[in-house]
Amino acid sequence: MAAAIVMIENGQALKEALASARCGSLIRLAADIRLMYESVSARPDARLTLDLNGYTLAIERGRVDAALRVPAGATLAIEDKRGGGRLTATTGAAGASAIGAGPDGACGEIEIHGGTIRACGGPDGAGIGGDSGATVTIHGGTVESTGGMYGAGIGGSKHSGGGDIIVRGGTLTIRGGDYAAGIGGGYAGDGGRISIYGGMLDVKTGYLGAAIGGGYRGGCGTITIHGGIIVATAEAYRYLDLGVWSGAAIGSGVMGGGGSINIHGGMITARGAAQAAALGGGTDASGAAVAIHGGEVVLSGAGGYRGTLIGAGAADARPPQPSGSLFNGGRLTLSGDGKLWIPPGERFVNEGVVSGTGYIGGEGRLVNRGIINTLYTGGLVYTLPLHGKEGPSIGGRVRNHETGRRCGRQRECSPALGRLARE
Repeated sequence: MAAAIVMIENGQALKEALASARCGSLIRLAADIRLMYESVSARPDARLTLDLNGYTLAIERGRVDAALRVPAGATLAIEDKRGGGRLTATTGAAGASAIGAGPDGACGEIEIHGGTIRACGGPDGAGIGGDSGATVTIHGGTVESTGGMYGAGIGGSKHSGGGDIIVRGGTLTIRGGDYAAGIGGGYAGDGGRISIYGGMLDVKTGYLGAAIGGGYRGGCGTITIHGGIIVATAEAYRYLDLGVWSGAAIGSGVMGGGGSINIHGGMITARGAAQAAALGGGTDASGAAVAIHGGEVVLSGAGGYRGTLIGAGAADARPPQPSGSLFNGGRLTLSGDGKLWIPPGERFVNEGVVSGTGYIGGEGRLVNRGIINTLYTGGLVYTLPLHGKEGPSIGGRVRNHETGRRCGRQRECSPALGRLARE
């Protein structure tokens, strides 16, 4: 049976259609619509499609609820078949998302296929989403979403994790509210399950949260990147002269930690800030299990005492947190003067290419079966020979910046490697 098509020309008709349309209905705009100080909501058991159809829908300054509420049990898909359509959703209601959950309410499933979407959550609310049980999938379109204070741009509101967030395409500009992630958890919420397959993403953290991952006191959750062009930028927060704190670019917020980051493809630029990792932990937060299987990853930042590009956040106020693990099988660039710190007892396994103007240091083990063309100031270089035992070796290639010589499997390179890899 073909889906019922409901043509909408005014705000009252839109509210009635969303509240009463049967599952499978297609609600299509036939005129520009603007609603001020009001909200609209789908029915809890509805599965609806909203077609902007080239028109503009503005739902602004909701007072008591989400601008466009998608309650638990509902699924709302937003598309723009004709092109040129726009949806603007803003709310001033505390705890409410612009598109998604209302105050103290759960969120259903949200799909975005097209159009230009602008969303701005209320205080404590996310831009899009708002609940740990929400599912947000973006297939295309242009999405600009900003969380209110304590709310993520896409993901959780205050005290909520990110839920399931899937990005398959589109152009996204996402900003987290203070104490929350750009994409991921709200205040005290972890990143949930974040999967990125494509699209162009410009994501910035609010103060103390990660750009992609957890909010303040939230872990990174499970982050998987298969493709796309991603720029994730953390911002440092300084309070008088008491110190500097920052969430990770991709990972956890301040005092969070844990979780996993798996990169299989794409072009990723992670810009860390002072006292936090680019991939891993925010300030005073543990690292994550980081595995780079493919793609191109460019890291910068990692200032502060023992700041590291990958691993735990710097810990000035408490004992250092666990660093997590690190495997590289892709192309990893350490830019600026950023340092990849390998703590004592830990190891970095490289089977890909590491290059750039940054450097690798620390007292842990560098297990190299690939190519490292950057400054190394740490301890022994290890490989895993065919007989399976780990030990000092000249397998792989490591450039010694003191001599400029490249060390490979040739025995005559061992003196240069000996100066590079020291006890």
